[in-house]
Amino acid sequence: MSEGFHPKPRMSFPSALGLGIAGRQEVMEVDFEQETPVPELLAALAAHAPLGLEFHSAEVVAPGSRKAQARSFTYEVDPPAARRDELPAAIERLLSATSLPVHRPGKSAPIDVRPLIEDLCVEQGRLRMRLLATHEAGARPRDVLGALLDWRDDLDACVWALERTEVELQP
Repeated sequence: MSEGFHPKPRMSFPSALGLGIAGRQEVMEVDFEQETPVPELLAALAAHAPLGLEFHSAEVVAPGSRKAQARSFTYEVDPPAARRDELPAAIERLLSATSLPVHRPGKSAPIDVRPLIEDLCVEQGRLRMRLLATHEAGARPRDVLGALLDWRDDLDACVWALERTEVELQP
């Protein structure tokens, strides 16, 4: 527990999810006072988890180890049916681009997010993107969706249907 007037459990996430994005394989770090075998830990977490929150694995790290840092994030979304035929050409166009400048509110210069798009493809009818994590302003799934097909009418619906399916950690 943290110290102070309102002690709280000591837990952290390498990267918070954007509003409305579902997380399927998230990473959480928790500090415990005593070491607990992984099967017992998973059982205890499952017993206290709210409905819909499932713990699939756990790993004990040595005391004093550095905190987890994300290397990349994978997102998936079902593209609108009317846009599926446009995807292959749009993906090829975006991946062959040398830059993708994105303007952020409050920033004077655009951010080039193209080098942060590690993978972009369609798998089993779903649009899948892997974006590299950075400590500065990085690529957001909405940036890629907006540049990919300029889905002005469909963009908001796609953003609300986004799922982050994987968080890859730095080795």
